[in-house]
Amino acid sequence: MAANYDHPNFLIIREKSLSGAISAAGVGSAYVGSSLKVAQKALVLGVTFRVGSAGSAIATNSIKVARVDLAGTQSAMQVYTFAASAGMTDVYDISLTTGFTVHSLGEAAALNGNAASLDKVVVLSDVIWRYRLLPANDIPSIANLG
Repeated sequence: MAANYDHPNFLIIREKSLSGAISAAGVGSAYVGSSLKVAQKALVLGVTFRVGSAGSAIATNSIKVARVDLAGTQSAMQVYTFAASAGMTDVYDISLTTGFTVHSLGEAAALNGNAASLDKVVVLSDVIWRYRLLPANDIPSIANLG
């Protein structure tokens, strides 16, 4: 059984803010500059992003939160679907229903853009990841972090 811990360093929800024109290289590929990497084990809790430009996106779009492992393989953790329209600059928040862990600098959390075609994938202007550092030798479940 995992021991309880209440060290303040591991209870704080941290934020990592990224900004600029953050775009995807292709449909279903990661947004360049959207990745969250941390030097120590962390539990990813959610992400907030702002659409900077929707271009010709006049359709349903989706953003996929993915975990990238040491081999570079992406695993979809959650998908958020929204209606996009040209000129939109809306803010969206994804609170993960189940958090996931990144264990080292070799792993990451990333956002992937999905749409019917590349010209319909929205361009992001801001991304804020929410995460919690974890002790090196103990990975509690998200339910125990309350």
